[in-house]
Amino acid sequence: MGGLVALGLIVCAILFGFELGPIFAAAMIGLMCLWVLYHTSNLLHEYQTNQYVVASLALFASLVVLFWYVLRLLLYLQSRE
Repeated sequence: MGGLVALGLIVCAILFGFELGPIFAAAMIGLMCLWVLYHTSNLLHEYQTNQYVVASLALFASLVVLFWYVLRLLLYLQSRE
């Protein structure tokens, strides 16, 4: 549900031309932390031993998005100083 809300906010920001800001980046960091936990749980409980590529790509994708939003938040905070 959080992912759909975030996607809706991103689409609205593109259509109406407003900036999402640091609060959105912090909320996405929290959401991505939950996604990392979810994909780690799937690694342990859902994937078979021969599905290691799919499992590692899912976990890597959520880690990269988490890193992206951490960078966005840090860059926004640095530009405010």
